[in-house]
Amino acid sequence: MLQRTRNAALLATLLVAGASRAVASSPTSQDDAYHYQLFRNGQHDWNYVEWWYFNVVDPSSGLNLAFTYSVLDPENLTGFGSTGLLAVAYTSNGNFNESRFLPAVQFHGSPSSADLSIENSGSVEVIDDTSYHVLGAVAGAHSITWDLTYVARSSPFLGIEGENVGLLPWEKMSWLVHMPRALVSGEVTIDGKSYALTDVSGYHDHNWGEWILNNVIWNWGQYSEPGFDLELGDFRRRAAGVLSFDLGGERAVFEKNQYRVVHTRWSQDAENHGWFPTETWLFAENDRFALLAAVRADETQALLPPPNIPFLFLKPLLFEQTASYSGSLWERDHAFGWRLVHLFFGSGFKEFATRTTAQTRQAIEETVP
Repeated sequence: MLQRTRNAALLATLLVAGASRAVASSPTSQDDAYHYQLFRNGQHDWNYVEWWYFNVVDPSSGLNLAFTYSVLDPENLTGFGSTGLLAVAYTSNGNFNESRFLPAVQFHGSPSSADLSIENSGSVEVIDDTSYHVLGAVAGAHSITWDLTYVARSSPFLGIEGENVGLLPWEKMSWLVHMPRALVSGEVTIDGKSYALTDVSGYHDHNWGEWILNNVIWNWGQYSEPGFDLELGDFRRRAAGVLSFDLGGERAVFEKNQYRVVHTRWSQDAENHGWFPTETWLFAENDRFALLAAVRADETQALLPPPNIPFLFLKPLLFEQTASYSGSLWERDHAFGWRLVHLFFGSGFKEFATRTTAQTRQAIEETVP
């Protein structure tokens, strides 16, 4: 007990103290709806961005899959408005990503639910507040199709609501984690090989708002296991960010000044010459809990924006990664200091968003991002 207390005290010295935030009432599938009509006012409509992200982890088959339904500039005010599907697959036969981008007019979303479709490409159908049926297909050098049902196993939460994430004051984003943990069943087919999934681990979130694409960079991560889930949405060099977990149905939230993201190992993308982290540590403390986690990237795929969008100098570069999570969760005990309440270890996803130059695809003039 003495050694545990000493270890916990050492952990506490590494963390940034602060007060915890009260969590708002639980969102519904209506909060997961298409939000463009709430922003359409003629001021920054051409900068409107929205996407619905899903992933699935199946250790038994060696399949990890992430896919996104997106729409940019829905009314095509710039002439470069687009919608599309992006899928990233990690398999025993290799890792790759494929995308299909179409004119924005081919996106159809509901303002009252997460029901959406991209013509001849994919759809999301809301069965009820806790169950979605998702379809999609992309093909290029590889083909990926999915027909999956997501059933939520933890309650949604609104991680970020209209917070400034870019250089300009009007660049604001919201981030809804609608399914922090889900059970996924159905079929995925990759290059003709079928994967039958039954109650494997999944996740779904949703981002929307108005911002310049190459102004926003972030750290993101997600992990879940039965009875526990962990999410990070951190905007680098900005005040916006949140780290949250749910343990046994009780959610705790760490604000930006209550957690730290420390990248301790890096690698370089040979094609895009962009740096990305391969080892990351999360430290967090609020008035009740402390968390320490190591996140080690397993596989990495570099993702670029639709090729038809022009960028004067910098364009966004996103590294989508499968990752191994391990960590401990502590609860403050006024009699003994800190009490260990949970240990976790398993597979999840993470992202690191940065920028690269549009013309030469060389990294920005900085040593390590």
